[in-house]
Amino acid sequence: NSRRVLIIDNAHLMTAEAQNALLKTLEEPAPSVLILLVTSAPERLFATILSRSVAIGYAPHDRATLISAMNVQTLTQEQQDFIVVFAAGRIGLVYMLAADKRFVAVREAVRELVDLKRAGLYDRIQQAERLLDEHTVPRLDDKMLWWTLYLMSRPDRHTHAATLRGLQKLYQSLAHPAVNKLLALECFIVNL
Repeated sequence: NSRRVLIIDNAHLMTAEAQNALLKTLEEPAPSVLILLVTSAPERLFATILSRSVAIGYAPHDRATLISAMNVQTLTQEQQDFIVVFAAGRIGLVYMLAADKRFVAVREAVRELVDLKRAGLYDRIQQAERLLDEHTVPRLDDKMLWWTLYLMSRPDRHTHAATLRGLQKLYQSLAHPAVNKLLALECFIVNL
């Protein structure tokens, strides 16, 4: 008896169309298929999807576990603290950030978002143009992911719900080739 497993990571980022398509599959599931929806925001999934699913919660790892997952000899205390706070208990994120020193770019992206929220309108519009520059490293889609993770890792994340929805809408907009990317980004940034 062979089984198939389908894992949908970040299921909360599915568009309405994707959720409707999944719903049709969930209404008449094949007996040999197991579908795992991985999400940190189940409230963004359709209620009908949630009603056909079994929730399995995982507690975040504690600080000591996260610190032990890092190669602390190569990281300063400030870098360790940033990674632990940013990862918000997600050990996989700790491994990724600590292993290849990606936390430097992530920290810069977080600072950029904080600065954007504080900046005036003119400076925000100027930053939108810089963010879309093809030579900008890291790329905008990476920064959007890091911004999302940062906002979701904050204890006051509920106060950032509008920004998180704006990021999701921006991500979906930028995926369409006919969309004016600069205009979409400017709309997001102006509404921070």
